[in-house]
Amino acid sequence: MLSSIDYSHVPALDPPRGVSANFIDPPTIACSVLEVSLPLSVVSAAFVVVRVYTRWRIMKSMGWNDLFLGIGIVLSWVFCALGIIEVQYGYGVDIWNVYTTDVINFLKLDLASQIVYHLALLATKISILVTLLRLDSNPNRSSAFRVSVFCIMAFTSIYSLTSIFIAIFGCSPIYAACDIRIENAKCVDKAAYWYVYAACNIVSSWSIFGLGLAVGIRKGLFGRSVRNGVRWCAAFVVAVGTFVCVVSIVRLGIMVPHLHSENFTKFKVYVARWCEIELTSALILSSLLPLYPVLTTMLPARFPPLSTHNQPLSSAPCRSRKMSVSASTASQSSIPMSCVSSRRDISLEEIEVGLTGHGDSGSAGGASGGLGERRVLGGSVGKKGAVVKTVVYDVKYEA
Repeated sequence: MLSSIDYSHVPALDPPRGVSANFIDPPTIACSVLEVSLPLSVVSAAFVVVRVYTRWRIMKSMGWNDLFLGIGIVLSWVFCALGIIEVQYGYGVDIWNVYTTDVINFLKLDLASQIVYHLALLATKISILVTLLRLDSNPNRSSAFRVSVFCIMAFTSIYSLTSIFIAIFGCSPIYAACDIRIENAKCVDKAAYWYVYAACNIVSSWSIFGLGLAVGIRKGLFGRSVRNGVRWCAAFVVAVGTFVCVVSIVRLGIMVPHLHSENFTKFKVYVARWCEIELTSALILSSLLPLYPVLTTMLPARFPPLSTHNQPLSSAPCRSRKMSVSASTASQSSIPMSCVSSRRDISLEEIEVGLTGHGDSGSAGGASGGLGERRVLGGSVGKKGAVVKTVVYDVKYEA
């Protein structure tokens, strides 16, 4: 029955009462697609290019976070390109001014756009989470922070992939999601679908933002001793992260009034604009932290390495060691020594070391038999009364 009708000249929907259909020169808001998508895509690409250059040429350390970010920026450009292609099929035009075949093609492209958007945002969030793992200085793989990162990563992946699955297979028959000619098709409630996805996306965004704040606090980026340049950089990162989280809420607010509207060819433009803003800001956020070495290289006085922010500026190198003493008549014992501090330009001479002897009653030092020993730092073996000493050094340099 469908094949006997030429739907290329059949309106997709009857116009509202008092409105006449216009198929020749219909009013459109498609220009807003170009006004938002192209500039934001260029800005995000610029940040990603500088980040890749930093990681590749300056830090010489590419990682999985760079791979996921590359996937995210490529998919963001695909999302932008699909939006531009949709314009010729009624994107931004009232649906009663569009023919049925154009709406079918529009829905196919819109489905592809949804899939690309979900994957792009997922890849970008995974890139941010992997970056947080690299910035975490805790070597314990079972720490609460690392467990939280992997839990949020799993949560984000599950709801994103589930959303893609529902978008593709949410109707029965399956192709009813893209073909408005099919009657009596059963589909998932679109309003409930978008509410659940938006809620999960908001929770994911704020959770990632909280983990980022935890890393900044742990590294001392918000302390009083931090230089102004570093403080401004940290404030900018926090501002961008907050903006990403707020946009995810705004996008839901923009979408709610149109969830039950049949004029989807027009209202999807408003939603797509905020999707583009959210994706671009997430890409910029993922690129910011690895860009800090560029500032460190160009302006080292104002932007010192991150590893020095949580340490006192006037500290000196500290060498702490433990000395094990063993004798033929006594068991081994471990004696902690006091911390020896010195600057690098001062040579370390000999240190008086007090050892507690076991079984040497003739030694000067009281009833405990303390032995006076002169010791040169850096040596490993000394002799005094058949006593053999092993020195283990733990060296920690502080700026």
